[in-house]
Amino acid sequence: VHKALSNAPKTFLEKRSFLCTILSFRRIVEFHTLTFYFLTLLAFSNYLVWELSYKLKILSSIFLVVNLHGIIWCLLEVWQCIPGIYISPIAKTGFVFRLCVRFLLLFYQTVYFIWSIDAFNYNRPGIEVQGSPVFWWWQYLWISCLAMSSYFVDVFLQLFPPVITLIFTRRSEYFNSFLNMSLPFSRLYV
Repeated sequence: VHKALSNAPKTFLEKRSFLCTILSFRRIVEFHTLTFYFLTLLAFSNYLVWELSYKLKILSSIFLVVNLHGIIWCLLEVWQCIPGIYISPIAKTGFVFRLCVRFLLLFYQTVYFIWSIDAFNYNRPGIEVQGSPVFWWWQYLWISCLAMSSYFVDVFLQLFPPVITLIFTRRSEYFNSFLNMSLPFSRLYV
């Protein structure tokens, strides 16, 4: 067995870096970052005596950080996979698609969030005058829920492990292509 395996090419090349550790512990890192961010904003709101509506708007900026984490994790996945592992063109398309969607959502989240906390002025040109700051804050919340949908799906799948097995072991090529696009780590499911 040793002689046969010693002549076989290696099928998986691993990058050894501190970034791989961060990617492996991404949920813990994300939890600590978001908790620190939330508690910092809460402390500022108490010491600076913000109004309740302004406090809620500023506290909702945590959704921007969550989406930014999604972008960072996707970039780390790409960094870890390339060039060591063969990645199918569908998985590469999935990485690009996820990054584009995340960046687009981050752009609209940022614009809506800034318009929601900005002073309302009818003399400004542009689309901002089409709605009040409360309107833009609700737009920001809806698009943030869209950005958070992957986390909701992840929580659901973690709560019901048989569903994960049912989903990841399907034999459909179309379904596996969809998994490669939306969850590139699913190709490592055993």
